Amino acid sequence: MTTVTQILTKAKAHLGVTTGSATHKAIIDKYNGVKPLPVGYKVTYTDDWCDAFISALAIETGAVDIIGRECGVQRHIDIFKQKGIWFEDGRITPKPGDIITFNWNDWSTANNGFADHIGIVESVANGQITTIEGNTDRAV
Repeated sequence: MTTVTQILTKAKAHLGVTTGSATHKAIIDKYNGVKPLPVGYKVTYTDDWCDAFISALAIETGAVDIIGRECGVQRHIDIFKQKGIWFEDGRITPKPGDIITFNWNDWSTANNGFADHIGIVESVANGQITTIEGNTDRAV
């Protein structure tokens, strides 16, 4: 069984990976290497890759059955809902290992917009959530 420690260890090992690097390409190749591809889409090296990163972590740690695979954040939320692991009431404090999604649109209120970014919670302390994310400023 996959543990939070295993997933976070793998995520931390990718800190500093930048878009276009050999390790970034390996992340994308790992995502694309599991068939069938979600929605039949092969992620390219120039695509946004935050969710491909999360999915590659799941592949590397054997957690695909737990969280699924996807390259589109909003579609990944649908997978989380199907698996019964999606919580969206705004009252839950995340914990290390939780997957967290973001909606960067200023015009929407909490929980009603299109999710466009995803990461994994590393820690929560004093009301601050620290995450590890692919494709933040073109890096992990």
